[in-house]
Amino acid sequence: MLKQAVRGFFNLFGLTLVRVQKNEPVAKTIKAPEPEWPKTIEGNVYDTSHLVPEGSRFGYCHIDVDVYNSASDVVDWIWEKLIPGGVIVFDDYGFHTCTGITQFVNEQKQKNDRLVIHNLNGHAIMIKVR
Repeated sequence: MLKQAVRGFFNLFGLTLVRVQKNEPVAKTIKAPEPEWPKTIEGNVYDTSHLVPEGSRFGYCHIDVDVYNSASDVVDWIWEKLIPGGVIVFDDYGFHTCTGITQFVNEQKQKNDRLVIHNLNGHAIMIKVR
């Protein structure tokens, strides 16, 4: 049984948010070990990341931003918190209208502590290997 808090990153109306709602599908498909789980932090990640408890670790991060700087900022913030084998999924990778996210992900392929896979449904998947 999963005993850690679940948090997700996604883009809503151009703002990067840290948010998982109790009524969203993830909460319905994973049995909660405690009533207040999953944890919810709503708002722009630049304004709310300090609310994530010190020492938090992540196994999964979904980034749905189309611009280079926002993707870079989220990865910079989460990378040391991501466990080995942890996964980051990037939406809109490879689309000609989303050059920022595509450029950012392509640059990640050169780093030896991660593996980047192009999923042909419009995602890039990055796995932390060490």
